[in-house]
Amino acid sequence: MLDVLYNTVSVVTANRPNLSSVNYVPINEAVMKLARAFEDRMFIGDSLRKSGAYDDWLKIKKVILYDPELQSETPKEFWYSTYNLHELEDNLRKKILDVAHEDIVAFKLFTGN
Repeated sequence: MLDVLYNTVSVVTANRPNLSSVNYVPINEAVMKLARAFEDRMFIGDSLRKSGAYDDWLKIKKVILYDPELQSETPKEFWYSTYNLHELEDNLRKKILDVAHEDIVAFKLFTGN
């Protein structure tokens, strides 16, 4: 999941260097892969939602798909910039790691290992 997150942000950064040009094909493919990664988490899906990671993913998606023509209607927190994108990525990565760590600790307590 972390690899898919990193890959998505890398693809977006490389294909959307500024607001005037967007290569939608690789960006859309990367976003779809990350969306699928979030939807396919059978065992940690509930934990991701409870931690707020899923909501953070939706925020990143809004930033990635930001349309400058709708700037007046878009809250500033969802405007596209590489800084904003990377800050949201860092926050999401931390939540994913926290959820994974909690699950590992809970598993060890459950199994006695």
